[in-house]
Amino acid sequence: MTLALELGGIHDPMVRRAFEQLAQQFPIVVTGGGGGGAPSGPAGGDLGSTYPNPTVVKAQTGFTVGGVAVTLATDPALTNARTPTAHATSHQPGGSDAMAVDAAAATGSLRTLGTGATQAAAGNDSRLSDSRAPNGSAGGDLTGTYPSPTIAALAVTDAKVAAANKDGTAATPSMRTLGTGATQAAAGNDSRLSDARTPTAHQSTHQSGNSDALTGNVDATARHNISKAGTLVGTRRGLNLIEGTNVTMTVADNAGSERVDVTINAAAGGGGTADTFATRVKWMTD
Repeated sequence: MTLALELGGIHDPMVRRAFEQLAQQFPIVVTGGGGGGAPSGPAGGDLGSTYPNPTVVKAQTGFTVGGVAVTLATDPALTNARTPTAHATSHQPGGSDAMAVDAAAATGSLRTLGTGATQAAAGNDSRLSDSRAPNGSAGGDLTGTYPSPTIAALAVTDAKVAAANKDGTAATPSMRTLGTGATQAAAGNDSRLSDARTPTAHQSTHQSGNSDALTGNVDATARHNISKAGTLVGTRRGLNLIEGTNVTMTVADNAGSERVDVTINAAAGGGGTADTFATRVKWMTD
């Protein structure tokens, strides 16, 4: 059985060449574009559309040209969007297309886990923990070595301390400026620290009934100014009252009022009239 095929209507040189090669494998009579009538009707098999201008639509099973399987330009195997077959093993160590392992730091590669310069650290590597102890020499404001450095001499300056940490409340440890403020520190040579300073007036605190009242006998430094008619007679710790002619005195210790009461009676003498008076002497400390 033979099939006459008019090749004059096939303009694609590749398709035409394919049919010419087919003629060598199958009993198909190929005629040129000269005489004979053009075929008509629907095309079938590997052809589509209608005669006289069919198109190759697919390759049948076992369709070859010159013993080589034909692959069409529209075959999905030729598109970049196709899903490649699984081939991960080919890129693993020992595979046909193995990737580099532990390459230089700037080169992407497979990496083993470890402590080497080109290895990757494990996710639970103890060196990644914040609790690890540092080591080596300390620098900056510190001196000595880790893990126990110390603050270097003169490292903490006023500029490095926040204002909130200066001159804090009395109960709060704080850097303090020198001065007279309630939260400042007094200078070592502050005149207020001298024993030679003049105290402020406070005699009232030593009086009877006040916050620092004196008790017991007046000491050797306390003196009374004793005057007669406004004229100072002497400055002494005690006053001695002596009864004179026609004078009698009654003396009583008034502890509750912190005083000694002296009553002086003067009798008339030398033809004079009797004259009696009483006075109270209060012992003071100032």
